[in-house]
Amino acid sequence: MVSGWTALSCIVALAVVVPMHLGLWLPLADRRLARESAPGRMSRRAAWLVFVATVGLHGLWTLWTSVSLTPAAGSLLKLTLANVLLAPFWFTVSYGAWLHWRILLEPNRSPWRGVQAVHHEDDLPSVTVVICCRNEPLDVVLMTLRSAQQLRYPRNKLAFLIADNSDEDHPDYLALCREVEAQRRGGEPIELLHRQGTQGFKAGNLDMALQVASSDLLLFLDVDNTVPGDLLLKHADSLWRDPGVAFHQCLHIACNGGESLVAAMAASVVGYGKDHDLALATFADWSFFMGHACIWKRRALQQAAPVSQYFCGKSILAEDVYVSFRASRFGLHGKADETPSAYWVPSDLDGFEKMLVRWHIGALQCYAKDVLFILTRSMRYEDAGRYIALWYRLWGPWVVWLIPVLAVLLPFSFGGAWLIVALWGLLCLMPPLLVLGLKADASVGGVNSSPLDLLGQHLLFLFHAWSHCLACILFVSGVHAGWTPTPKAAPAHLSSSSWLDVGSRFVLPLLFSSVVPGLALLWKGRLFGEPLLSPATLPLIYLSIGILIAIVLFAPRRRAPASWACGQRMLPSWMGRPGVSASRSQP
Repeated sequence: MVSGWTALSCIVALAVVVPMHLGLWLPLADRRLARESAPGRMSRRAAWLVFVATVGLHGLWTLWTSVSLTPAAGSLLKLTLANVLLAPFWFTVSYGAWLHWRILLEPNRSPWRGVQAVHHEDDLPSVTVVICCRNEPLDVVLMTLRSAQQLRYPRNKLAFLIADNSDEDHPDYLALCREVEAQRRGGEPIELLHRQGTQGFKAGNLDMALQVASSDLLLFLDVDNTVPGDLLLKHADSLWRDPGVAFHQCLHIACNGGESLVAAMAASVVGYGKDHDLALATFADWSFFMGHACIWKRRALQQAAPVSQYFCGKSILAEDVYVSFRASRFGLHGKADETPSAYWVPSDLDGFEKMLVRWHIGALQCYAKDVLFILTRSMRYEDAGRYIALWYRLWGPWVVWLIPVLAVLLPFSFGGAWLIVALWGLLCLMPPLLVLGLKADASVGGVNSSPLDLLGQHLLFLFHAWSHCLACILFVSGVHAGWTPTPKAAPAHLSSSSWLDVGSRFVLPLLFSSVVPGLALLWKGRLFGEPLLSPATLPLIYLSIGILIAIVLFAPRRRAPASWACGQRMLPSWMGRPGVSASRSQP
């Protein structure tokens, strides 16, 4: 039987969190969001189900936790504050369960379905392919450029622009200048734009290209991208003729997973995130600009320009996130599909950590800069599904590392703590379970994951959670983070590392994994008078152990599993590294 104290706790907690959820991520009273979504998207009924599940988790946790607290105003305040802090977690669990259920209901993936019919060539829009680079190896730049030059599209409608900010004395830059000049003399419509310095990073190069390009559409490629030859024939005309779409985002497929064990696991972990964003575009109609392999209407991007933005005097690192937010101010939304585009992931754990930290610091800069804009619901979304997907994209990635810390600080109860542990564990297992449930298409480099592969992906996902934590520490401490590109030199052989070298390269995660759990146990034991080993401390301990094991397994440079190496050999000819084979340069 529920006591009066427990009932009061639940009523007060829900009286706070229900209006908060309604006001932030589910404003169904707003007439803009009251209309039904398009068929196949998240319906208003599904949105209400997610809302009810979220509120139900609030109530269930409060019910179990209040049993162990002494009836008092202070305890009521703790419960209410804890519910506010846990709101992103309960919402992420509820929406994430719906989203992954929808993903697993889908049939087998078929990313490339052939070329759609196009209008007469004279009616096709003009396209400029923009390639951004800085101090990149010449053969890598040429790999991307040749892939773009082999696009099957009317030659009089296609131009190429390399936006570069390399050091002027860099040997590869000088060689690139000679190569571009030789191609221009041969009649190729190519231009090399150069600027000095690193201000604005990649976003500065994009702004420079946007000022010069005059085509109808812009295809943005990173310097490690390769694309299929019929990409523009499939999408350029339909994008240009659709007034409600500002950009078309292609799916990113890692093509260098056979280089090392880290590259193989990173291809799955990062690939899960790309599939995740694609699912949001498919089922919630919320498309995210991923920064490259994306076709933009030039006039639409000019509305959201400049791409370069600053926060507290520092260049924002995640120009893709911020452009997505800025575009929404003007009602500019995109679409995404499973059209594949190849890119490279880091081949070692150091590079993987630096890449993730750069992404996360950039995202934090965007959120901090536009927090008032986001909270005032000024973004132009037409239905509840799109709006809720935005909040999931904002909150979801941060929950995995946030909950282990919050669980130590929150009021303890056996039932309430185990509820957090169980649902947090489910969130951690969603990536490998999703990879297991998806049937990847071998034509775009997909391979079947063995149980051992799934374990490696899970461990690297926990290391991914550590990168979120490190990004927050650096962001709060004001440490300036620069832009560091993914290493482009494919290792000729995998050299072993001594454990002393590993320890010196991963001092911070090793300290976090060994010191923080002990402090957490001391906190719960000494200050709260609770058992040292309680369910509330299990997420932090599990996360710490996972980070340690990930360092032990992945920090020494090791070869990729045989299954991944085999899968990489099945990649289509337009994916790959320069010089791997002559067929790599064919469409």
